[in-house]
Amino acid sequence: MSKITIDRYDLALLDALQRKGNATNATLGEQIRLSASQISRRIQRLEEDGVIAGYVALLAPAALGLGVTAFAEIVLQHSSEASSEAFENAVSE
Repeated sequence: MSKITIDRYDLALLDALQRKGNATNATLGEQIRLSASQISRRIQRLEEDGVIAGYVALLAPAALGLGVTAFAEIVLQHSSEASSEAFENAVSE
């Protein structure tokens, strides 16, 4: 594998892409102070070199009505109605 050279513009570009991956080359260029064509060439090189492995969309679970469901198995030391009730009350609080 060949050594990849990353300069300060590449680092700034990677930072900007991580913050907003769908930003236009013109917008990225304004932020980094390079032309849109320079941004395009740099992104292409970073993709070809494997620095940028892909693109994703981060979804907002709450906006989709999705919550978190977790399952846990609990084993109490003493198996009695009183200890079960005490445990349930503690968890409810």
